[in-house]
Order: sequence, then C-alpha cells, then structure tokens
Amino acid sequence: MTFRERMRLWLKPVLFLSLALNLFLAGVLIGRLPLPFKPWQGRPDVSIEFVVDRLAAGMSEPDQRVLREALARRQGELRPKIDDVKQALAAIQPILLTEHVDRAVLQAAIEGVLASRGAMQAEIVRLVVDTVPQLSLQGRRRVVEFMNRRAGRF
Repeated sequence: MTFRERMRLWLKPVLFLSLALNLFLAGVLIGRLPLPFKPWQGRPDVSIEFVVDRLAAGMSEPDQRVLREALARRQGELRPKIDDVKQALAAIQPILLTEHVDRAVLQAAIEGVLASRGAMQAEIVRLVVDTVPQLSLQGRRRVVEFMNRRAGRF
C-alpha cells in the first residue's frame, strides 16, 4: 500500500473527527454567551408598545398612525389594568412559598388574577373595537393575521 492510498484511507475519519470537534467547541462557546434574559425565566415582559409595533410593522403609514393614536388615547386606562395583572400574579408567589398553603387564600389570589386579566382583556377589546373600523382593508387583514398567530387571543 502506497503512502497516497494510506492517506486516503485515514482522510475521511480524520475530517469527520475534526468537524465534530469544531461543532462541539462552537456549541461550548455559544453556550457561554450572555442570554437576553435568565434561563427558565420565560420571556421578558412584553410592553403594549412592543405588541403595537409588531402589529403595525406590516401596515400602511395611515393605518400605523391610527393604531398608535388609539393606543395613546387608551394608554391611561390600559396601563393600570396591566399593572393590576402584574400585582395579582406577584401576590401568588408568596402564598405558594409559605410552609402550609391555605387553600382559601390561594383560591382568592387566583380569582384575583382571573378578574384582573378579565378587566385588562375587556379594555383591549374596547381598544380593538374602537380602532379596527378606522383601518383600511389591508390593515384589518394584518390584524386578522396577527390574531391567528396569537391563537385568537387579544
């Protein structure tokens, strides 16, 4: 067997091992990069402005203006409702971390979350009902597309 034949015999396994090692090292290095939020903490809080910006991204300029003006008008009513939901959710954690969980207290806290979410969703529905008729057909299509991606949720 000549030197060239011996090199051909070992070339594929050596290249495969080199590729595997490079992929492993790349994974280790990428795994050490800082994350935008803590692992297993879920996504960061999504602001109303962020959702409106994502919705408005595919709309015409007049539709974007209508959407942003409607949000500006309703911001005063919507912001406290969102804060109420956050406070209600935060109230559950200390209950769960006590030595003995009181069933009635937990039930009341969960009902508080549901009530505050209901109030927030009602305000969002009012915002949608006030805004959507002012949008063009293309803008309304964008709203439907956005709703379908969010599984029909407001």
